[in-house]
Amino acid sequence: MAESDAAPRKLLLAEDDPVSAAFLTAGLQGLGYTVVQVSDGAAALQLARDHTFAMLVLDLGLPQIEGDTVLAALRSEVGAASQHAPALALSAETSPALVRRLLGLGFGALLAKPLSIANLQRALDGILADAAPGPIAAAARTHARHPAVLDDHAGMQAIGSADALADLRRLFAAELPDHGAEVLKALDCGDHASAQDILHRLKSASRFCGALALANAVDALVAALRANATKDRERAHFAQAVAAALGALDRERRRR
Repeated sequence: MAESDAAPRKLLLAEDDPVSAAFLTAGLQGLGYTVVQVSDGAAALQLARDHTFAMLVLDLGLPQIEGDTVLAALRSEVGAASQHAPALALSAETSPALVRRLLGLGFGALLAKPLSIANLQRALDGILADAAPGPIAAAARTHARHPAVLDDHAGMQAIGSADALADLRRLFAAELPDHGAEVLKALDCGDHASAQDILHRLKSASRFCGALALANAVDALVAALRANATKDRERAHFAQAVAAALGALDRERRRR
């Protein structure tokens, strides 16, 4: 039976290398989290089905079931306790093709191995700010008041490689105009379900690329849609953030 109570400080760590598992467990506990650690994908999937976690930290090279397959199965399983839990991927590979695939599966960030606890904390700051109480979330919310249009440091922390970040930003710049227009069209038609679907994908892509102002605008618009509140201000903010992100991406392209 699935747990019904949220556990905002409980994380599931799936890592099969004993040294890495011990390092990450100690680091996460030092950040104030309760860590449930497993060493294979089958155990991770079963635990995530049955228990509510604030975060899933999944190594992609797990035995039995790989980390990306774990998340894909979980996302498609209606009723799983952690079906919609934020997810962080760990991998020695950070190619643009891999990042795009992980983004499509619903991962919030990819951290390159080996990694530092500082990098891990920054990733958690980005994707757990709304869920986790305490100093980590507070720091994230403080930073979010003045988010950068295009933050290279945040992008590097999410993807782990300058070359991969540059490639992903080129793809993002090519797709963002259509995605932005699709959101606005869906809103104008009253199709909030379609708008939220596109916004969900945009949020992950924005954070991967370090487009923090756009990610925040997406969050605000999604919150308004879920609350069935007036959306005019959030719609305008979103449109402005899309334009600002495209301008910053174009300026970066011209510099190269």
